[in-house]
Amino acid sequence: MSPNEICQSKAAPDGSSLYYALLFLPDEQRCASTAIHAFYQEVSTILEKVNDPGVAQTKLAWWHEQITFLFLGRAQHPVLKALQPYLHQYDLAASLFHKIIDGVEAELYISQFNDWPQLKACFQQAHGAVETLCAHVYGYQNESTLEYARHLGLALRLSTMVRDIGLNARNGRIYLPQQELERFNVSENDVFQRRYSPEFKALMKFQAARARYYFGQAAAALTDSDRRSQRPGLLSAALANALLKELERDDWRVLEQQLSLTPIRKFWLAWKTWNLSSSHLLRRLRQAPEPRLSATP
Repeated sequence: MSPNEICQSKAAPDGSSLYYALLFLPDEQRCASTAIHAFYQEVSTILEKVNDPGVAQTKLAWWHEQITFLFLGRAQHPVLKALQPYLHQYDLAASLFHKIIDGVEAELYISQFNDWPQLKACFQQAHGAVETLCAHVYGYQNESTLEYARHLGLALRLSTMVRDIGLNARNGRIYLPQQELERFNVSENDVFQRRYSPEFKALMKFQAARARYYFGQAAAALTDSDRRSQRPGLLSAALANALLKELERDDWRVLEQQLSLTPIRKFWLAWKTWNLSSSHLLRRLRQAPEPRLSATP
């Protein structure tokens, strides 16, 4: 397979949400964005595949080195070869690729996130960098669009976290702040043992509301001048919000399954957002309030 085909198979295979989010882009922008996401996948899967933190750190150090080679015009890995032609065309900064690696590395030695600020910093570092790189690919006029990208990356990661609670638990990781587990009276063992309760469902509803809030923050930072160029990100937001609705309708049964939208629904949402209703989507996203821990969940 060619480097572009390898990136496609890793990050945006047919039927995936990213496939539909990028479906209507010109070829060069689609290939560049797909390669950025494939790079993130290559780096982040080290957490899943390597149990020894020392070995994982060595692998991440190798990726730092490869980014240096990439910007010297000496890309070796197929994913980086796919990125090579777009570095100068879209003004992609090496610092953002290093930031992605650093964000993944930050998770190596965290067995439990203590509170929301710690989790937010970890999520926003890597995923904000991914969406910032993509914002450069799509093009922008207003600097506030980079703030939009950072919020979007965080919101998308939070949505994925809710969907993948069970999968992550089976891999020995819980991406939920300890403070919030205690507040909602949910234990780590409840998650590992796939125990459903009204308290667990309330916790999931809270996490989904937080994701929606950051989608709203992203929407508020996106100016009208950049709305058209940044539609791929809005497509991703539309698909993620639709998935959160489905998870809620399914009563947050995320410990035992990974729910996904059907390809036909993904296509319809992508087409509608691209052609008709991105303004409506932005207005709706901006209305999401910030969820706060109260006296009772």
